[in-house]
Formats: sequence, C-alpha cells, structure tokens
Amino acid sequence: MARHYSIYATKAKEERLFGRLDMVKEKLKTTIQFDTLDAMMLQILNEHSHCRGVLFYIHGFMADYSSFEENTGQILHQYVFNPLFEHYDLIISLKWNATLDYRKCIDYAYEKGKYFGIDVLQIVSELKSKNPSLKVSFINHSMGNWVFCGLMRQISLAGDKAMNLDDILLFAADIPSDVFENTLSMLPGMSKRIFIFYNHEDRTLKGANLIVPFKRLGIYGPEQTDLKFYLLNCTEIKDNEGISPNLFLHRYYYSSPSVRAGILAILSGQKQIKLGLSTYLLE
Repeated sequence: MARHYSIYATKAKEERLFGRLDMVKEKLKTTIQFDTLDAMMLQILNEHSHCRGVLFYIHGFMADYSSFEENTGQILHQYVFNPLFEHYDLIISLKWNATLDYRKCIDYAYEKGKYFGIDVLQIVSELKSKNPSLKVSFINHSMGNWVFCGLMRQISLAGDKAMNLDDILLFAADIPSDVFENTLSMLPGMSKRIFIFYNHEDRTLKGANLIVPFKRLGIYGPEQTDLKFYLLNCTEIKDNEGISPNLFLHRYYYSSPSVRAGILAILSGQKQIKLGLSTYLLE
C-alpha cells in the first residue's frame, strides 16, 4: 500500500503543516503530525530507504476541507494510488488554503506554490540521495495548476537541471491556454511527458470565466503544441460517478472510472489509453 503524506499551506503567509495520511474506516485522515519538514522526511526515509517514485498531488480551489479530502482520498487510494505502488510507493499531497475571493486567489495560489517549491526541492533531493533513478511526477487539478506554476517557478530558479520530472498530468487546468509560452515555458525542458486533460463543456471553468475572463487550458487545450504534449479530450467522457461531477464536468480526474484507468496506464508505463471514443498511443 502506498504511503501518503501531506504538506498544508495554511492561511498564514509562510506556515505549513506536515502530516501522514492513512485510510481510517474508508476515509483518508491525518494520523501523524510533524513539527517540521525535516521530521517528516526522517519518517519517510525510515519507511522508504529506497523509494521507487514520488507522486505529488495538488488539489483545486477550496478543496482543502476535510470531507472532500476524506472522500476523494478514499477513491484515489483505491483506484489510483495503491494500484500504482510498484511505480510510486510515496504520495505527497500539497494542500493549500484558498481565499474566498476567487479574483484574488490566482495570485494567492501562485505564491503558495513558491513555498511548496522549496519543500519539493528538499524532498526530491533527499529521496534521490538514496535512489538516483527516483521517478517524480505530478497530478494537478483546476486552480491547483496555479500552485504548480508557482512551484515550478521556484524550482527553475535553482537551475534547469535541478530536477528532472517524469509525467505531469494537468486536469481541468484553470490557467491560460498560452501558459507554456510564458509561466510554464520551462516545463517541457524539465519533464519527460506532459498530459493535458480538457473538457470543452467544463461548467466550473466556464463559470470561472465569467468572474476572471481568459482562455483556459482546461477547456481549450494549449495555444502552443509540443511533441511532449499529450492532449486528452475528456468532453466525450460519460461515466462520471456522482451528482456534482456529472453536473459540472470538472472533477473527472477522480469521478470517472475511464479517466482513473487512464491515469494508471500513464503512470505505470502502458502504451495506450482509451478515453471516450478515442484511443491515445503513448511513447
């Protein structure tokens, strides 16, 4: 079973809380708290003297509340994280507390990501000291992609060769379609593969566009194309589970069995995935 830890960026500017998450009565709950990142890393290294892979997960806007984490965590552990154990035996959630004002939250999320970047650099450095072939991948959802932008900005300041990433999965990304021409211009050179999951009918992102208008990656895909980009159209997905995912067409990364199977295929190194009526070949 995959071990799951978390770093929680609270409302306080630089405060972060550290913990271990476990399944308790089919709910994902914090079972151990650590005072510092160093203390958490000591526990991780005691359990993972030769970690095969670390998978970072960044949630979206206002998704840090406990009931969401407990319920989605159960789904992700059962259908994604645990089946990936042979490839990624360590999961780290980068949790962040969002402001209630959506307009201000974009810059806020980006700034939170910068602090996470410092933590991720330390985590990966210590794990790679034990296993130089460590795999490092990310799953980001919605506005969590703004957090990822800030994180990557911080990491890039350490130099382009500071970290070699494997698979980057961007779901329903609430970031601009031209992000790879500016904010994430460094990402193709720092990662092996980039997967962009989008839905032309994403009602959550369409609603967000009424508040802060711009062309969103999670609706239209990228302006710039690159050989490393896999563009995965989820508009045809019809197997979302739950009322809210079916209504808003935004949380398919955990609510759709076919998308969950696609995540498994990507991160376990399979050669193709099927979403809706389309089959995608992977290199």
